[in-house]
Amino acid sequence: MRALVLSLALLAFTAASAQPAAPPANWRTMTLEQLNALPKEQATQLPVIEFLERTDPNFGREKMEPIVATLLSRLMYAIDRPLYPFGAFLGMAVREFQDDLGAKADGALKFSEMEVLASRVRALDRTATPIFPPFKTDVHVSPTNDYVAFGGTWVIEGDKHAYPVNFTTYKCFKSEKLCYTADGNLIMSSGSGTMNVDSGFLKIIKWDNSELLMEDDARCRVTTTSVNLKNKEVLQITRNRDEGCDATWLPPLTTPRISRLVDGFKANQELNQKQAEINQKNFSKRFQEIAKKSKN
Repeated sequence: MRALVLSLALLAFTAASAQPAAPPANWRTMTLEQLNALPKEQATQLPVIEFLERTDPNFGREKMEPIVATLLSRLMYAIDRPLYPFGAFLGMAVREFQDDLGAKADGALKFSEMEVLASRVRALDRTATPIFPPFKTDVHVSPTNDYVAFGGTWVIEGDKHAYPVNFTTYKCFKSEKLCYTADGNLIMSSGSGTMNVDSGFLKIIKWDNSELLMEDDARCRVTTTSVNLKNKEVLQITRNRDEGCDATWLPPLTTPRISRLVDGFKANQELNQKQAEINQKNFSKRFQEIAKKSKN
């Protein structure tokens, strides 16, 4: 089990690892403690299946081969070979995958390569079964201009939102000088997701016939939301507080961050389309060539 914990830690580290460096030639005779002490850039170059086979009798080749073979087959590697027996399929599929990555094609899948493979399959799954937030709720202003309600999905200009599947509703009361909010966002992880929901309120700092302004004065950042009551546009600007924030807890923004409230269904549809185009390029290059020729 300790070996399995180490292997999962290696996968988590891979995306941020430095240039690959070959592990020691004698790694097969090293203890688990010695393996744990390896520099991360070396540890991520250990062969996944052989490592687990040697260090964890409960999670060896017979369990890993079907997993790796299934992932490779999802991306159309070794498409002219039968998937089973797994060993024969893996020999060709792993080398083909390594060739596509520009890595040494030795047929032994490394932890760093495994993470690339798994992340591409996860992206494939997300676009195959996309999740969309609700449609945007247009700004509604009461006839007496004392109540405003609206809702939508926040997107950040020039940047990616950490949780693109998000939705927030607002109900604002002039008499209370408050806007009540209810928001939800989907936190995606490997093969699963968690829906986070929350509620709160924002203080109204301006409300006239043309604009409603509300503000959230948080610990490190101040967020001001502007609702144009004429053209129904909703913008948000987030800036650093002048003082009172520990930069080690939340790094300051380099520039003010501007967000727009949009139709989440349409925004995520566009994101999924872009990801689908990327996914097409992540299939086996040999498969892509075959598919291209079949169209001509």
